[in-house]
Amino acid sequence: MQQAQASLLKSLTQKNESMAKTLDQFSKNFEGLASQKKSVRRADVVGLKISAKAFREHGSREDQLIKRFELATNDLFNQVESCLSPSKIAQAKN
Repeated sequence: MQQAQASLLKSLTQKNESMAKTLDQFSKNFEGLASQKKSVRRADVVGLKISAKAFREHGSREDQLIKRFELATNDLFNQVESCLSPSKIAQAKN
C-alpha cells in the first residue's frame, strides 16, 4: 500500500515538472520565432515563463505536502502496529 501511495504521489510531482519543462520549451520556441521576425507577442512568451514558474512552485509545495503526508501515514501505521501487538491484545483480554 505504501509503495502504491508513494508511486502515485511521485507521479503528481513529476507532472508539475514535466509541464514546466514543456512551457519552457514553448517559450524558447516563441523567442526563436521572435528573433526571426515572426509575429510573436512578448506577453505570450512572458506568460509561458510565468506559468512554468508557477508549476515549479506548485510542485515544490506539493513535495512538502507529500513529505508531511508520508510522515503522518508512517505514524498511523506505527500506531496500528502497536495496537495490534500481542502484548496489547493480551492486555485487552484481561
